[in-house]
Amino acid sequence: MLLGILNLIYNLRNNRRTTFINSVTAERVKWINSLRANISDFAGLVFNFLVTYPEDQNALDPDDEKMFFEMFKQTDRLRMLIKLQLNPKGTLDVQIENIVDTLYLKNKGLGRERGLALLKELIQKSQKLLKEEWDKVKEEAKRGDLNDSWRLKMRKFF
Repeated sequence: MLLGILNLIYNLRNNRRTTFINSVTAERVKWINSLRANISDFAGLVFNFLVTYPEDQNALDPDDEKMFFEMFKQTDRLRMLIKLQLNPKGTLDVQIENIVDTLYLKNKGLGRERGLALLKELIQKSQKLLKEEWDKVKEEAKRGDLNDSWRLKMRKFF
């Protein structure tokens, strides 16, 4: 009887822990995918801007001005989303945020070569951050595997 009650308590505790870990892991995966999509969209817009924006701004016709203004608005929206998804205390996060701000705030005066180099750096740092976060997801999932901890606790108990 006592063993049954202890088993019930143990199982309830572990089920609660597993549910928590699964929730955190699922949310982290959603965050990774969302950040990846936002950085990808941002980088694509900045690349298009760098490649298509004329060196001579007087060469812009009104339709081009509208198109670039829309690109600029979309880039600003993505910049804010990316910043909201990053940790303001994380080293890589701050570096990514600085690159995103530089690409957005100085995109007209940045120059193509410098802009493309910054885009490459943004992608590399983002890949590193996303890889670190994916490793955290895998580790959380491993810790959520209660088979090993169950055996260890039962050995200690008996």
